[in-house]
Amino acid sequence: MSRIKISIGLLVIAIASYIAGRWHTVSSAPVVKVEPQEEIVVIQMQDLVGDELIFEVFGPLRILLNENMIEKEGVIKLPLGQFADSEDLQFKQFKYTGNTKTMKFYPSDSYPARGTRVGHRRFFQSIQAAKDAGFIATKLIK
Repeated sequence: MSRIKISIGLLVIAIASYIAGRWHTVSSAPVVKVEPQEEIVVIQMQDLVGDELIFEVFGPLRILLNENMIEKEGVIKLPLGQFADSEDLQFKQFKYTGNTKTMKFYPSDSYPARGTRVGHRRFFQSIQAAKDAGFIATKLIK
C-alpha cells in the first residue's frame, strides 16, 4: 500500500511541477511587436542585345523562370530563350539552337534542339555566331 501512495505522490508532484513550469514560461515570455516594413526593389532596364535582356536590380529580388531561379542584386543578363511561348517548339526565327548545359548547338529543326530544356536554350542566326558564343557544332551541322 505504501508503494501506491509513493507512486501517486510522485505523479502528483510531477504534474504540479509541469503545470508550474508551463505557467512560468508562458507568463514571463516577452511580447515583441514587429512592424512590417515595405521593401522596394528597383529594376532598371539597360539594354537588349541579341537574345539577352540586360537589367540592373537594386534590392532583394527573386525571379523564377520555368525551373530556374535567380536571386541576386546587380547587373543580370537574362537570355530571352528561357521564356516559353506558344511557338516554343517551332524555332522559326533562328537557324541554330544551342544547349548551355552541353555547350553544343544544333539545327533548330532537329530533335536534339527541340528536346533542349527551355532554360538551357540559346538561339543563333549563323554558325559563326554560335561559335563566337563558345558553343561547339555537333555532327548534325554540315
